[in-house]
Amino acid sequence: MRMPAGINVLPVIRIQTDVTRRPLLSDAQRRRTAELIDEVMRTTQSNGVQIDFDALVSERKFYARLIGDLRSRIGPGSFLSITVLVSWCGERSWLKGLPADEFVPMLFSMGPEGPAVFSRLSQGGDFSARECRAAYGLSVDELRPPQVPGRRRYFFNPRPWKKQDLSSILAAK
Repeated sequence: MRMPAGINVLPVIRIQTDVTRRPLLSDAQRRRTAELIDEVMRTTQSNGVQIDFDALVSERKFYARLIGDLRSRIGPGSFLSITVLVSWCGERSWLKGLPADEFVPMLFSMGPEGPAVFSRLSQGGDFSARECRAAYGLSVDELRPPQVPGRRRYFFNPRPWKKQDLSSILAAK
């Protein structure tokens, strides 16, 4: 897919664990994961990356350490973005102190709380966690963007990208 000038493309790494066979979440796995992400950045010649991991409570310690390892590997000059669940953006957020440059709340597939979140954001409300106030993610199959000025928007697609997907994003501005 050819992108118009001015559109930034950032590699997104999806991490997903097998719910039927829980991973060990060992130090070796964490280091290897950071190494592979660094390799993707070098291969794509990107100065940034976004990590997408819907970490369960039992996986958060591993994830926090992974973000720390990755930051050490790629250095402070590389952009490190992570997607976050809206539930992580409340008053008891566990995100504080993670060495990421950006935290991107995913505003899709939120379930019954979705309409209330959209309403709050559209009416000038915000997330309790400061980390969640710079960007948000949308899915092309659920384009209902809240009007939150000054925030970076990321668009995800559950299907292969097509030209009409980009057209629908541009029309939804």
